[in-house]
Amino acid sequence: MPAHPSHRMPFVLASALALAACGAACGGDGSGPTRAEVAAVEVAPAARTMQLAEEVVLSATPRDAAGAALSGRVVEWSSSSPSVATVAAGVVRALAVGSATITARSEGKSGTAEVTVPAVATVQVGPASPRLFVGSQLQLGATVRDASGLVLTGRAVQWRSAAEGVATVSSSGMVQGVGEGSAAITATSEGRSAELTVQVRPAPPAGRWLHGTVYDEARRQLLVFGGSTGFAGTGTGAQFHDDLWAWDGDRWTRLATGGPSPREPGALVYDAARARVVLHGGRGPDAAGGTVALTDSWEWDGSAWTRRALAGPPARAHATAGYDRARHRVVLHGGETVTNQPLYDTWEWDGAAWTQASSAAPSAYRLPSPAVWDETRQALVTLVGDVASNQTQLWRWGGTAWSIVGPGPALSTPLPMASQGASGVVAYEEKPATSPAVTWRWGGQSWSALSAASPPSRFGTALAYDAGRQRVVLFGGLRGTQFLNDVWEWDGAGWVEK
Repeated sequence: MPAHPSHRMPFVLASALALAACGAACGGDGSGPTRAEVAAVEVAPAARTMQLAEEVVLSATPRDAAGAALSGRVVEWSSSSPSVATVAAGVVRALAVGSATITARSEGKSGTAEVTVPAVATVQVGPASPRLFVGSQLQLGATVRDASGLVLTGRAVQWRSAAEGVATVSSSGMVQGVGEGSAAITATSEGRSAELTVQVRPAPPAGRWLHGTVYDEARRQLLVFGGSTGFAGTGTGAQFHDDLWAWDGDRWTRLATGGPSPREPGALVYDAARARVVLHGGRGPDAAGGTVALTDSWEWDGSAWTRRALAGPPARAHATAGYDRARHRVVLHGGETVTNQPLYDTWEWDGAAWTQASSAAPSAYRLPSPAVWDETRQALVTLVGDVASNQTQLWRWGGTAWSIVGPGPALSTPLPMASQGASGVVAYEEKPATSPAVTWRWGGQSWSALSAASPPSRFGTALAYDAGRQRVVLFGGLRGTQFLNDVWEWDGAGWVEK
Protein backbone atom coordinates (compact mmCIF):
# COMPACT_ATOMS: atom_id res chain seq x y z
CA MET A 1 0.00 0.00 0.00
CA PRO A 2 1.66 3.30 -1.09
CA ALA A 3 2.71 5.76 1.55
CA HIS A 4 0.59 8.76 2.11
CA PRO A 5 2.13 11.96 0.68
CA SER A 6 2.24 13.47 4.08
CA HIS A 7 4.59 10.77 5.23
CA ARG A 8 7.31 11.96 2.65
CA MET A 9 7.35 15.63 3.67
CA PRO A 10 10.10 15.43 6.30
CA PHE A 11 12.48 13.76 3.77
CA VAL A 12 11.82 16.37 1.05
CA LEU A 13 12.35 19.19 3.51
CA ALA A 14 15.66 17.73 4.71
CA SER A 15 16.92 17.34 1.14
CA ALA A 16 16.05 20.91 0.32
CA LEU A 17 17.86 22.19 3.35
CA ALA A 18 20.97 20.14 2.44
CA LEU A 19 21.01 21.53 -1.09
CA ALA A 20 20.65 25.05 0.20
CA ALA A 21 23.56 24.57 2.55
CA CYS A 22 25.69 23.14 -0.24
CA GLY A 23 24.86 26.06 -2.48
CA ALA A 24 25.99 28.51 0.13
CA ALA A 25 29.26 26.68 0.73
CA CYS A 26 30.03 25.98 -2.91
CA GLY A 27 29.75 29.48 -4.25
CA GLY A 28 26.05 29.72 -4.71
CA ASP A 29 26.06 28.18 -8.17
CA GLY A 30 26.96 24.62 -7.25
CA SER A 31 30.29 24.78 -9.15
CA GLY A 32 32.78 24.25 -6.25
CA PRO A 33 34.72 26.16 -3.53
CA THR A 34 35.13 29.95 -3.84
CA ARG A 35 38.38 30.91 -5.89
CA ALA A 36 40.43 33.77 -4.38
CA GLU A 37 41.16 36.59 -6.76
CA VAL A 38 44.70 37.80 -7.63
CA ALA A 39 45.13 41.17 -5.99
CA ALA A 40 48.83 41.79 -6.77
CA VAL A 41 51.88 40.25 -8.46
CA GLU A 42 55.29 40.45 -6.76
CA VAL A 43 58.41 40.22 -8.97
CA ALA A 44 61.80 39.50 -7.45
CA PRO A 45 64.37 40.85 -7.57
CA ALA A 46 62.73 44.21 -8.12
CA ALA A 47 65.86 45.71 -9.71
CA ARG A 48 68.96 44.16 -11.27
CA THR A 49 72.11 45.43 -12.99
CA MET A 50 73.14 43.00 -15.70
CA GLN A 51 76.20 42.27 -17.83
CA LEU A 52 75.82 41.97 -21.57
CA ALA A 53 74.66 38.48 -22.61
CA GLU A 54 73.98 37.62 -18.97
CA GLU A 55 70.82 35.69 -18.10
CA VAL A 56 68.89 36.21 -14.86
CA VAL A 57 65.86 34.27 -13.61
CA LEU A 58 63.09 36.44 -12.11
CA SER A 59 60.28 35.06 -9.98
CA ALA A 60 56.63 36.20 -10.04
CA THR A 61 54.35 35.48 -7.08
CA PRO A 62 50.60 36.22 -7.40
CA ARG A 63 49.04 37.21 -4.05
CA ASP A 64 45.46 37.64 -2.78
CA ALA A 65 44.08 40.68 -0.97
CA ALA A 66 45.46 39.39 2.33
CA GLY A 67 48.97 38.99 0.87
CA ALA A 68 48.86 35.20 0.73
CA ALA A 69 50.74 33.58 -2.16
CA LEU A 70 48.51 31.95 -4.73
CA SER A 71 49.62 28.89 -6.60
CA GLY A 72 48.58 27.50 -9.94
CA ARG A 73 48.03 30.89 -11.53
CA VAL A 74 49.11 31.62 -15.10
CA VAL A 75 51.77 34.35 -15.38
CA GLU A 76 52.61 36.17 -18.60
CA TRP A 77 55.93 38.03 -19.07
CA SER A 78 56.85 41.02 -21.23
CA SER A 79 59.70 43.53 -21.67
CA SER A 80 59.26 47.24 -22.29
CA SER A 81 62.44 47.25 -24.42
CA PRO A 82 63.18 43.90 -26.08
CA SER A 83 66.23 45.41 -27.79
CA VAL A 84 67.79 45.88 -24.35
CA ALA A 85 66.50 42.78 -22.58
CA THR A 86 64.18 39.95 -23.55
CA VAL A 87 62.19 37.77 -21.16
CA ALA A 88 60.63 34.31 -21.50
CA ALA A 89 59.15 32.32 -18.63
CA GLY A 90 60.90 34.70 -16.23
CA VAL A 91 64.36 34.28 -17.80
CA VAL A 92 65.78 37.69 -18.71
CA ARG A 93 68.65 38.02 -21.20
CA ALA A 94 70.60 41.28 -21.57
CA LEU A 95 71.23 42.28 -25.19
CA ALA A 96 72.33 45.92 -25.21
CA VAL A 97 73.14 48.91 -23.04
CA GLY A 98 70.06 50.57 -21.60
CA SER A 99 67.12 49.93 -19.27
CA ALA A 100 64.01 47.77 -19.54
CA THR A 101 60.96 47.21 -17.38
CA ILE A 102 60.09 43.55 -17.06
CA THR A 103 56.37 42.97 -16.36
CA ALA A 104 54.66 39.86 -15.00
CA ARG A 105 50.81 39.70 -15.39
CA SER A 106 48.32 37.33 -13.85
CA GLU A 107 44.53 37.65 -14.06
CA GLY A 108 44.62 41.33 -14.82
CA LYS A 109 47.16 42.24 -12.14
CA SER A 110 50.86 42.95 -12.74
CA GLY A 111 54.21 43.51 -11.07
CA THR A 112 57.48 44.85 -12.50
CA ALA A 113 61.24 44.67 -12.17
CA GLU A 114 63.73 47.18 -13.53
CA VAL A 115 66.71 45.79 -15.46
CA THR A 116 69.73 47.99 -16.28
CA VAL A 117 72.66 47.19 -18.58
CA PRO A 118 75.15 49.97 -17.74
CA ALA A 119 77.31 51.81 -20.24
CA VAL A 120 81.12 51.82 -20.16
CA ALA A 121 82.40 54.77 -18.17
CA THR A 122 86.14 54.02 -17.93
CA VAL A 123 88.75 51.79 -19.58
CA GLN A 124 91.96 50.68 -17.92
CA VAL A 125 94.83 49.01 -19.81
CA GLY A 126 97.57 46.87 -18.26
CA PRO A 127 100.09 45.77 -17.28
CA ALA A 128 101.53 49.08 -16.11
CA SER A 129 104.81 50.28 -17.69
CA PRO A 130 105.08 47.41 -20.18
CA ARG A 131 108.39 46.70 -21.90
CA LEU A 132 109.24 44.13 -24.49
CA PHE A 133 112.00 43.31 -26.94
CA VAL A 134 112.07 43.58 -30.70
CA GLY A 135 110.59 40.35 -32.02
CA SER A 136 108.82 39.42 -28.77
CA GLN A 137 105.16 39.63 -27.82
CA LEU A 138 103.24 40.94 -24.82
CA GLN A 139 99.56 40.41 -24.05
CA LEU A 140 97.74 43.55 -22.91
CA GLY A 141 94.41 43.51 -21.16
CA ALA A 142 91.61 46.08 -20.99
CA THR A 143 89.30 46.38 -17.97
CA VAL A 144 86.08 48.31 -18.55
CA ARG A 145 83.91 49.68 -15.72
CA ASP A 146 80.62 51.51 -15.35
CA ALA A 147 80.18 54.78 -13.48
CA SER A 148 79.98 53.00 -10.14
CA GLY A 149 83.22 51.11 -10.75
CA LEU A 150 81.57 47.79 -11.54
CA VAL A 151 83.73 45.71 -13.89
CA LEU A 152 81.79 45.04 -17.08
CA THR A 153 82.14 41.87 -19.10
CA GLY A 154 81.23 41.01 -22.66
CA ARG A 155 82.14 44.46 -24.00
CA ALA A 156 83.88 44.79 -27.35
CA VAL A 157 87.30 46.44 -27.20
CA GLN A 158 89.12 47.92 -30.19
CA TRP A 159 92.91 48.17 -30.13
CA ARG A 160 95.15 50.58 -32.02
CA SER A 161 98.88 51.35 -32.16
CA ALA A 162 100.02 54.90 -32.84
CA ALA A 163 103.45 53.70 -34.06
CA GLU A 164 103.23 50.44 -35.98
CA GLY A 165 106.89 50.75 -36.95
CA VAL A 166 107.66 50.21 -33.27
CA ALA A 167 104.84 47.93 -32.13
CA THR A 168 101.70 46.44 -33.65
CA VAL A 169 98.67 45.27 -31.72
CA SER A 170 96.13 42.61 -32.64
CA SER A 171 92.37 42.71 -32.17
CA SER A 172 92.86 40.74 -28.94
CA GLY A 173 95.48 43.13 -27.48
CA MET A 174 98.60 41.10 -28.34
CA VAL A 175 101.49 43.54 -28.89
CA GLN A 176 104.37 42.60 -31.20
CA GLY A 177 107.69 44.45 -30.89
CA VAL A 178 108.83 45.60 -34.34
CA GLY A 179 111.49 48.24 -33.77
CA GLU A 180 113.22 50.04 -30.93
CA GLY A 181 111.31 52.96 -29.42
CA SER A 182 107.98 53.68 -27.76
CA ALA A 183 104.44 53.25 -29.04
CA ALA A 184 101.13 54.42 -27.61
CA ILE A 185 98.60 51.58 -27.56
CA THR A 186 94.93 52.62 -27.26
CA ALA A 187 92.00 50.47 -26.15
CA THR A 188 88.49 51.77 -26.89
CA SER A 189 85.13 50.43 -25.73
CA GLU A 190 81.79 52.13 -26.40
CA GLY A 191 83.45 55.47 -27.01
CA ARG A 192 85.66 55.35 -23.91
CA SER A 193 89.43 54.97 -24.32
CA ALA A 194 92.63 54.44 -22.41
CA GLU A 195 96.20 54.73 -23.64
CA LEU A 196 99.33 52.86 -22.58
CA THR A 197 102.88 53.54 -23.75
CA VAL A 198 104.88 50.43 -24.58
CA GLN A 199 108.67 50.55 -24.58
CA VAL A 200 110.32 48.29 -27.16
CA ARG A 201 113.94 47.48 -26.49
CA PRO A 202 116.54 45.92 -28.80
CA ALA A 203 116.34 42.15 -29.09
CA PRO A 204 118.22 40.34 -26.29
CA PRO A 205 120.70 37.51 -26.68
CA ALA A 206 119.15 34.21 -27.72
CA GLY A 207 118.20 31.87 -24.91
CA ARG A 208 121.20 29.84 -23.76
CA TRP A 209 122.99 28.11 -20.93
CA LEU A 210 126.62 27.46 -19.88
CA HIS A 211 127.60 30.99 -20.95
CA GLY A 212 130.06 33.38 -19.33
CA THR A 213 129.10 36.58 -17.48
CA VAL A 214 131.51 39.23 -16.20
CA TYR A 215 131.51 42.92 -15.24
CA ASP A 216 133.83 45.17 -17.25
CA GLU A 217 134.80 47.78 -14.64
CA ALA A 218 136.61 50.13 -17.03
CA ARG A 219 133.67 50.43 -19.40
CA ARG A 220 131.01 49.90 -16.72
CA GLN A 221 129.29 47.14 -18.67
CA LEU A 222 128.03 43.73 -17.69
CA LEU A 223 129.06 41.31 -20.44
CA VAL A 224 127.66 37.95 -21.57
CA PHE A 225 129.64 35.73 -23.92
CA GLY A 226 129.05 32.40 -25.64
CA GLY A 227 127.12 29.47 -24.26
CA SER A 228 124.99 26.99 -26.13
CA THR A 229 121.41 26.27 -27.09
CA GLY A 230 120.78 22.55 -27.13
CA PHE A 231 122.63 19.61 -25.65
CA ALA A 232 126.13 18.97 -26.88
CA GLY A 233 127.03 15.37 -27.60
CA THR A 234 123.44 14.13 -27.63
CA GLY A 235 122.80 14.36 -31.35
CA THR A 236 120.18 17.05 -30.88
CA GLY A 237 122.11 19.67 -32.82
CA ALA A 238 123.40 21.98 -30.08
CA GLN A 239 124.16 25.50 -31.27
CA PHE A 240 127.25 27.08 -29.73
CA HIS A 241 127.43 30.88 -29.55
CA ASP A 242 130.32 33.30 -30.10
CA ASP A 243 128.45 36.57 -29.56
CA LEU A 244 129.37 39.18 -26.93
CA TRP A 245 126.63 41.33 -25.37
CA ALA A 246 126.51 44.24 -22.92
CA TRP A 247 123.68 44.86 -20.41
CA ASP A 248 123.24 48.37 -18.98
CA GLY A 249 120.33 47.65 -16.64
CA ASP A 250 117.68 48.42 -19.23
CA ARG A 251 118.74 47.12 -22.64
CA TRP A 252 121.11 44.83 -24.46
CA THR A 253 123.75 45.91 -26.97
CA ARG A 254 125.52 43.43 -29.21
CA LEU A 255 129.22 44.27 -29.13
CA ALA A 256 130.88 41.62 -31.24
CA THR A 257 130.49 38.39 -33.13
CA GLY A 258 133.61 36.49 -33.97
CA GLY A 259 137.05 36.45 -32.48
CA PRO A 260 136.89 33.47 -30.16
CA SER A 261 135.19 30.47 -31.75
CA PRO A 262 131.70 29.49 -30.55
CA ARG A 263 131.90 27.80 -27.16
CA GLU A 264 130.76 27.24 -23.64
CA PRO A 265 133.46 29.34 -21.94
CA GLY A 266 135.98 27.70 -19.68
CA ALA A 267 136.81 30.98 -17.94
CA LEU A 268 135.66 34.58 -18.36
CA VAL A 269 137.33 36.99 -15.91
CA TYR A 270 137.90 40.74 -15.67
CA ASP A 271 141.58 41.66 -15.22
CA ALA A 272 141.37 44.92 -13.27
CA ALA A 273 145.08 45.77 -13.50
CA ARG A 274 145.05 45.69 -17.29
CA ALA A 275 141.38 46.65 -17.89
CA ARG A 276 140.84 43.59 -20.02
CA VAL A 277 138.32 40.75 -20.03
CA VAL A 278 140.19 37.45 -20.24
CA LEU A 279 138.69 34.36 -21.88
CA HIS A 280 140.33 30.97 -21.74
CA GLY A 281 139.32 27.55 -23.03
CA GLY A 282 135.88 26.04 -22.93
CA ARG A 283 134.08 23.49 -25.03
CA GLY A 284 133.00 23.91 -28.63
CA PRO A 285 131.93 21.93 -31.69
CA ASP A 286 134.35 19.84 -33.74
CA ALA A 287 134.28 18.98 -37.43
CA ALA A 288 132.84 15.53 -36.79
CA GLY A 289 129.72 16.89 -35.10
CA GLY A 290 130.96 16.21 -31.57
CA THR A 291 132.64 18.54 -29.11
CA VAL A 292 136.21 19.42 -28.28
CA ALA A 293 137.82 21.04 -25.24
CA LEU A 294 139.64 24.28 -26.08
CA THR A 295 142.88 25.78 -24.83
CA ASP A 296 143.11 29.21 -26.46
CA SER A 297 143.29 32.54 -24.57
CA TRP A 298 141.68 35.85 -25.64
CA GLU A 299 141.36 39.40 -24.32
CA TRP A 300 138.58 41.95 -24.87
CA ASP A 301 139.65 45.61 -24.63
CA GLY A 302 136.23 47.18 -25.08
CA SER A 303 136.31 47.27 -28.86
CA ALA A 304 137.86 44.04 -30.16
CA TRP A 305 139.03 40.57 -29.23
CA THR A 306 142.75 39.76 -29.41
CA ARG A 307 144.15 36.24 -29.24
CA ARG A 308 146.94 35.95 -26.70
CA ALA A 309 149.21 33.14 -25.47
CA LEU A 310 149.06 29.87 -27.38
CA ALA A 311 150.65 27.90 -24.55
CA GLY A 312 149.00 27.52 -21.21
CA PRO A 313 146.58 25.32 -19.27
CA PRO A 314 145.60 22.08 -20.98
CA ALA A 315 142.26 22.04 -22.79
CA ARG A 316 139.28 22.09 -20.44
CA ALA A 317 135.70 23.24 -19.92
CA HIS A 318 133.76 24.44 -16.87
CA ALA A 319 136.86 25.62 -15.04
CA THR A 320 136.72 27.80 -11.93
CA ALA A 321 138.23 31.22 -12.53
CA GLY A 322 138.48 34.55 -10.76
CA TYR A 323 140.66 37.60 -10.23
CA ASP A 324 143.12 37.86 -7.34
CA ARG A 325 142.99 41.59 -6.54
CA ALA A 326 145.86 41.42 -4.10
CA ARG A 327 148.28 39.80 -6.56
CA HIS A 328 146.76 41.18 -9.78
CA ARG A 329 146.43 37.79 -11.39
CA VAL A 330 143.70 35.89 -13.19
CA VAL A 331 143.45 32.51 -11.47
CA LEU A 332 142.11 29.40 -13.24
CA HIS A 333 141.53 26.14 -11.45
CA GLY A 334 140.24 22.67 -12.35
CA GLY A 335 137.41 22.00 -14.74
CA GLU A 336 136.82 18.97 -16.91
CA THR A 337 138.29 17.36 -19.98
CA VAL A 338 136.05 16.78 -22.99
CA THR A 339 135.37 13.30 -21.58
CA ASN A 340 134.22 14.82 -18.27
CA GLN A 341 137.33 13.81 -16.32
CA PRO A 342 138.01 16.25 -13.46
CA LEU A 343 141.14 18.42 -13.37
CA TYR A 344 142.72 19.82 -10.18
CA ASP A 345 145.58 22.04 -11.39
CA THR A 346 145.75 25.83 -10.82
CA TRP A 347 147.16 28.40 -13.26
CA GLU A 348 147.72 32.17 -13.18
CA TRP A 349 147.67 34.76 -15.99
CA ASP A 350 149.72 37.94 -15.55
CA GLY A 351 148.76 39.58 -18.83
CA ALA A 352 151.63 38.05 -20.77
CA ALA A 353 151.77 34.33 -20.00
CA TRP A 354 150.16 31.50 -18.07
CA THR A 355 152.08 29.95 -15.19
CA GLN A 356 151.14 26.77 -13.38
CA ALA A 357 150.92 27.66 -9.70
CA SER A 358 149.71 24.38 -8.19
CA SER A 359 148.97 20.84 -9.27
CA ALA A 360 146.74 19.74 -6.42
CA ALA A 361 143.96 20.70 -3.99
CA PRO A 362 141.12 21.10 -3.71
CA SER A 363 140.90 17.44 -4.68
CA ALA A 364 137.20 16.54 -4.34
CA TYR A 365 135.11 16.20 -7.47
CA ARG A 366 133.93 19.73 -7.94
CA LEU A 367 130.63 21.40 -8.40
CA PRO A 368 131.53 24.10 -10.93
CA SER A 369 131.35 27.30 -8.89
CA PRO A 370 133.31 30.43 -9.82
CA ALA A 371 136.06 31.95 -7.72
CA VAL A 372 135.10 35.31 -6.19
CA TRP A 373 136.90 37.96 -4.17
CA ASP A 374 136.24 37.86 -0.42
CA GLU A 375 136.72 41.37 0.97
CA THR A 376 136.81 40.08 4.55
CA ARG A 377 139.80 37.82 3.89
CA GLN A 378 141.24 39.79 1.00
CA ALA A 379 141.48 36.53 -0.89
CA LEU A 380 139.99 34.63 -3.79
CA VAL A 381 137.56 31.95 -2.56
CA THR A 382 135.59 29.15 -4.20
CA LEU A 383 133.31 26.30 -3.23
CA VAL A 384 134.46 22.71 -3.58
CA GLY A 385 131.73 20.10 -3.71
CA ASP A 386 131.38 16.38 -3.26
CA VAL A 387 128.44 15.31 -5.41
CA ALA A 388 128.00 11.97 -3.61
CA SER A 389 127.65 13.45 -0.11
CA ASN A 390 126.01 16.80 -1.02
CA GLN A 391 128.70 18.52 1.06
CA THR A 392 130.67 21.63 0.12
CA GLN A 393 133.66 23.47 1.53
CA LEU A 394 134.84 27.01 1.03
CA TRP A 395 138.51 27.27 0.02
CA ARG A 396 140.79 30.27 -0.46
CA TRP A 397 143.71 30.79 -2.80
CA GLY A 398 146.90 32.01 -1.16
CA GLY A 399 149.03 32.50 -4.26
CA THR A 400 150.78 29.14 -4.10
CA ALA A 401 148.25 26.78 -2.54
CA TRP A 402 144.60 26.36 -1.59
CA SER A 403 143.50 26.19 2.04
CA ILE A 404 140.13 25.43 3.58
CA VAL A 405 138.08 28.25 5.13
CA GLY A 406 135.14 26.24 6.42
CA PRO A 407 132.03 24.32 5.44
CA GLY A 408 129.69 25.56 2.75
CA PRO A 409 125.98 24.93 2.26
CA ALA A 410 124.78 21.37 1.65
CA LEU A 411 124.35 21.21 -2.12
CA SER A 412 123.96 18.66 -4.86
CA THR A 413 123.85 21.20 -7.69
CA PRO A 414 126.14 24.01 -8.90
CA LEU A 415 126.23 27.34 -7.09
CA PRO A 416 126.97 30.33 -9.33
CA MET A 417 128.34 33.16 -7.17
CA ALA A 418 129.05 36.87 -7.39
CA SER A 419 130.97 39.07 -4.96
CA GLN A 420 129.28 42.27 -3.79
CA GLY A 421 132.49 43.64 -2.34
CA ALA A 422 132.06 44.65 1.30
CA SER A 423 128.47 43.34 1.25
CA GLY A 424 129.62 39.75 0.92
CA VAL A 425 128.94 37.07 -1.66
CA VAL A 426 125.56 36.21 -3.20
CA ALA A 427 125.02 32.76 -4.67
CA TYR A 428 122.17 31.14 -6.58
CA GLU A 429 121.59 27.44 -5.99
CA GLU A 430 120.60 25.84 -9.27
CA LYS A 431 117.67 23.43 -9.16
CA PRO A 432 115.52 21.44 -11.61
CA ALA A 433 112.28 23.04 -12.76
CA THR A 434 110.29 21.02 -10.23
CA SER A 435 112.15 22.47 -7.22
CA PRO A 436 112.43 26.07 -6.01
CA ALA A 437 115.81 27.73 -6.34
CA VAL A 438 117.54 29.15 -3.26
CA THR A 439 119.56 32.35 -2.86
CA TRP A 440 122.51 32.15 -0.43
CA ARG A 441 124.71 34.80 1.12
CA TRP A 442 128.23 34.52 2.49
CA GLY A 443 128.82 37.29 5.01
CA GLY A 444 132.46 36.48 5.66
CA GLN A 445 131.84 34.01 8.48
CA SER A 446 128.92 31.80 7.53
CA TRP A 447 126.39 30.95 4.82
CA SER A 448 122.70 31.75 5.14
CA ALA A 449 119.76 30.90 2.90
CA LEU A 450 117.80 34.07 2.22
CA SER A 451 114.03 34.16 2.59
CA ALA A 452 113.55 36.33 -0.50
CA ALA A 453 111.98 34.54 -3.47
CA SER A 454 114.56 33.50 -6.06
CA PRO A 455 114.31 33.58 -9.86
CA PRO A 456 112.66 30.46 -11.32
CA SER A 457 114.87 27.40 -10.95
CA ARG A 458 117.29 26.49 -13.74
CA PHE A 459 120.68 25.05 -14.59
CA GLY A 460 123.64 26.52 -16.42
CA THR A 461 123.07 30.16 -15.48
CA ALA A 462 125.69 32.76 -14.54
CA LEU A 463 125.93 35.69 -12.10
CA ALA A 464 128.04 38.84 -12.08
CA TYR A 465 128.08 41.91 -9.85
CA ASP A 466 127.45 45.23 -11.60
CA ALA A 467 129.47 47.47 -9.32
CA GLY A 468 128.34 50.65 -11.06
CA ARG A 469 124.67 50.00 -10.32
CA GLN A 470 125.30 47.82 -7.24
CA ARG A 471 123.26 44.92 -8.54
CA VAL A 472 123.94 41.21 -8.89
CA VAL A 473 122.75 40.22 -12.37
CA LEU A 474 121.58 36.74 -13.36
CA PHE A 475 121.06 35.87 -17.02
CA GLY A 476 119.67 32.85 -18.87
CA GLY A 477 120.02 29.15 -18.17
CA LEU A 478 118.07 25.98 -18.87
CA ARG A 479 114.69 25.36 -17.22
CA GLY A 480 113.29 21.96 -18.12
CA THR A 481 113.74 22.01 -21.90
CA GLN A 482 113.49 25.81 -22.26
CA PHE A 483 116.60 27.86 -22.90
CA LEU A 484 116.10 31.17 -21.11
CA ASN A 485 117.22 34.71 -21.90
CA ASP A 486 115.61 36.45 -18.94
CA VAL A 487 117.44 38.94 -16.70
CA TRP A 488 117.07 39.14 -12.92
CA GLU A 489 118.75 41.60 -10.59
CA TRP A 490 119.44 41.36 -6.85
CA ASP A 491 119.51 44.72 -5.06
CA GLY A 492 120.42 43.41 -1.61
CA ALA A 493 116.81 42.86 -0.55
CA GLY A 494 115.15 40.91 -3.35
CA TRP A 495 115.23 39.79 -6.96
CA VAL A 496 113.52 41.82 -9.72
CA GLU A 497 112.99 40.62 -13.28
CA LYS A 498 114.06 43.23 -15.83
